[in-house]
Amino acid sequence: MNFIKKNINLKTTILLISLLFFMGQTNLVFADDVDKYGLKKTAEKAYGVTNPKVDLPATIGSIIGVVLSFLGIIFFVLIIYGGFMWMTARGNEEQVTKARKVVINAAVGLAVILAAYAITAFISTQLQTAAGL
Repeated sequence: MNFIKKNINLKTTILLISLLFFMGQTNLVFADDVDKYGLKKTAEKAYGVTNPKVDLPATIGSIIGVVLSFLGIIFFVLIIYGGFMWMTARGNEEQVTKARKVVINAAVGLAVILAAYAITAFISTQLQTAAGL
């Protein structure tokens, strides 16, 4: 039985490390790489100009989208943390209760994030419709 617990802990640790490794693998596009990836040609075809005008509502919307995405990542990490605590509780009711609270609070946080996103999307759509965009 002790071998199984050590094996599960080892597998969980390897899984978490690999998740963190692959989540960090991003493909960044810098301003110097515009011609390399064909973004300049795409912008010219889409907008007719190299540097399209970006209006204030679109900028605010993208900032809110980035913030909500970051909060979603935090939710994901909290769910994994709570699940890890629960798996490693080994029958300790106090740790199970603590892990359950983490998971429940993260789920409530996700509900708040989704509600904020829905409200933001609705208001943004209404403002763009009113502005005639």
